[in-house]
Amino acid sequence: MENTHSYLRHACRAHALLLGGLALSGCASLSPDAGFKDVQALSAARLDQRVQWNRSPEDEKAAAEITKSLLAQPLIADAAVQIALLNNRGLQASYGELGVAQAEVVRAGRAANPVFSAQRWSAGDRFKSEIGIEFNFLSLLLIPLKLQAQQANFEYTKLRLGAEVFGLAQEVRAQYFVTLAAAQEAVMQQAIVTSAEAAAELAERQSRAGNLSLKGLAKHEVIHAEAVSQATRLRRRSFSEREKLARLMGLRTASWALPGKLPEIPADPPRFEDLGRLALEQRLDVQAARQELEVAARELGVTNATRFGDSVMIGYGNLKESDEPTRRGPSIELELPLFDQGGSRVYRDTTRLRQSEDRLAETVIKARSEARERYNDLLAAHAQAARVQKTIVPLRRKMLAQTQLAYNGMLEGVYDLLESYRESVLSDQMAIDAVKDYWIALAELEHSVGGKLPAPTSARGLDGALEPDTGPAEPAPGHPQ
Repeated sequence: MENTHSYLRHACRAHALLLGGLALSGCASLSPDAGFKDVQALSAARLDQRVQWNRSPEDEKAAAEITKSLLAQPLIADAAVQIALLNNRGLQASYGELGVAQAEVVRAGRAANPVFSAQRWSAGDRFKSEIGIEFNFLSLLLIPLKLQAQQANFEYTKLRLGAEVFGLAQEVRAQYFVTLAAAQEAVMQQAIVTSAEAAAELAERQSRAGNLSLKGLAKHEVIHAEAVSQATRLRRRSFSEREKLARLMGLRTASWALPGKLPEIPADPPRFEDLGRLALEQRLDVQAARQELEVAARELGVTNATRFGDSVMIGYGNLKESDEPTRRGPSIELELPLFDQGGSRVYRDTTRLRQSEDRLAETVIKARSEARERYNDLLAAHAQAARVQKTIVPLRRKMLAQTQLAYNGMLEGVYDLLESYRESVLSDQMAIDAVKDYWIALAELEHSVGGKLPAPTSARGLDGALEPDTGPAEPAPGHPQ
């Protein structure tokens, strides 16, 4: 035991500078925030809703209170997005990746722990004992490279989560309009059922009186049966879409109220300029792809630095044999790259770097193309909704009014009036579907440019046709400097 104490005193003195370096390497610490404020900042630049990571009972309570107040009135699109950002469990689980990435940064900033070893052999009165401590000196030298690689990965994680937040927001917004339109169409279909039922009952009475053929009776009965079948389908669809929205919002039930109808579309089609460039500036998946390239380059740097081995063990030992004097001295252990010179690891990480370059190039092309496509969809959806609302619906209502006048003058029969009424309701359903498509197209356009759209300029006369983008192509990505 005395020998052990003596060794430890000498070891502490011999490694004073080394332990000082180890202390400096352990300065990095874990933050409870885990970089979430950066994700909030990315989201705030693109959304008007609050983004919150529920990590405590207080956070859960605050989210529940906000949700309750928003559900106390008919649900609007912005409220649905806010509820989802507070309650979607998948998104909350994804935030945990920040903690994992931060832990890797802290771990990369710390040197490897020293290794203590002790052995003792004895045979009769003779013994041999050896005590030593070793430290992987190379791990201290590699701290800057490993730390840079993990910090790059941490930034990549933030960007990827920011993109996930924005993607969820736009998915909820689109699903909201699908849900509201489905509810409206189901209500309108019930009016068609009522009309068809009245026609079928009248036809049955006329058939019993001998004033209508069996063929005429069958015609009205099948119209009624088809209307009932369609109503059942629309009710089921409305229920399903409502449940999808509830799942996205992270709610356990779908017992909340919706407004009576969809918002009105703008009078003129919105006109935006240079959305392709805006997409490259705002889209977080583009920024994440660039950061992924940076991560791959940093990891390749670490691999190149350690290809011949990542362990250089430097130590100090104390050897005692029976009555012999104690011997002390340094030790070193090196990995000999005889069989594996790290070529496969270098090839692996070089390939990953090339993959990241290709993914970045693909993401850039996709961003510009999607912005053009979604903008064209928006113009076409606006043109279709305006056409239905300004032409088809008014004409159907005019036909219904004229049929009503003809019926009052006994120039047309009740079946003609009921049929005209059904066709008018069908045109209203068509209008609902067209307006829904417009709002979905707008949400998808916002998603395609990665953030808020600029203020539009009016463009009267456009009918949903967008000229191909002839702007300069994005330069091919290269290795980060």
